Amino acid sequence: MKAKRRRNKKEALPRLCQKVLSVCLELESLGLCPNRDGIRKILNGDPNARSFMDLAMFGAHLSLRPRQLGGALTSLLKKGYMSFVDSKDYQDKYFFLTESGKVSAKAFLEAIAKKKHLPRMKSVKKDFLPMDTFPKE
Repeated sequence: MKAKRRRNKKEALPRLCQKVLSVCLELESLGLCPNRDGIRKILNGDPNARSFMDLAMFGAHLSLRPRQLGGALTSLLKKGYMSFVDSKDYQDKYFFLTESGKVSAKAFLEAIAKKKHLPRMKSVKKDFLPMDTFPKE
């Protein structure tokens, strides 16, 4: 019978959590505070978020479902990597990084920069073009 391997709580974060942290770090450097839908649209490569196409993590997780993102955000909040603004003025929760989250996100982005390619999928979701835009023969 194999002994179960216990994970250390301070062991490396899952890849999705690292991607979420890096998106938040890049948006904070632009002076923006993301909400849950914004993070998901950037990671999915949504056409409505094309203004953020220059971010390193744009389109990095094309199959991200809202439930997966919720689990990652909950994990990051519990571990103290992120915090959120909760006010009566805002309908959504807006997330920001704590100091430990910034350190972890910077380390992840530096590790990716050392690699030859970014963790971006080749095909970003695209809009459909109307048929009348193509030339007729």
